[in-house]
Amino acid sequence: MDFGLHGENAGPRSVLEKAGWTLTEECRVCVCPLAGNISPSPAENVEPVTPRTFSEFAHLHDRTAGMYWNSPRLRAAYFRENTPWRLTLYRRQGRAAAALCWQRFGDLAEIFGVDFEGEFDGEAMTPLLAQSLAEARRTGARAMYFFCDTAPQAQAAQNAGMGLFGRYQLYQGALPPTSAKP
Repeated sequence: MDFGLHGENAGPRSVLEKAGWTLTEECRVCVCPLAGNISPSPAENVEPVTPRTFSEFAHLHDRTAGMYWNSPRLRAAYFRENTPWRLTLYRRQGRAAAALCWQRFGDLAEIFGVDFEGEFDGEAMTPLLAQSLAEARRTGARAMYFFCDTAPQAQAAQNAGMGLFGRYQLYQGALPPTSAKP
């Protein structure tokens, strides 16, 4: 069973750890309210993913094994009418160097992933974030959040105008058996 909590919440964390649960994921949560004027600089070299460029997106995105939102699932969800998904590519010298995917949930938007040709690339991430924040605002989202896997991602998100909300921790474990009465 999975149990996620705010990383600063020491009480539940202590209970889970004493019960033998394992911390399996920890990340920084950045949030950007989208009300008011957001005037990002133009997102040069950023383009939406199309059927023609999806294979370039997939090449970048599928470097992480075992994720639920892999390329086949994203392809099926992205290319349908009224999709809540947005997939973008960043090009450097004509080649796809980075990709970002996000989704709308009602009046909220969440960045699901940023993928790079190699290691973290702040030069590519900055325009991807700027374009995503502007697009989310245009589509009516009131806030966008991003579970940043690394400190450089969180710093880039903050540089783009997102605030650091806190840490998210995911624990995995088993609940103790209960005695069921008939």
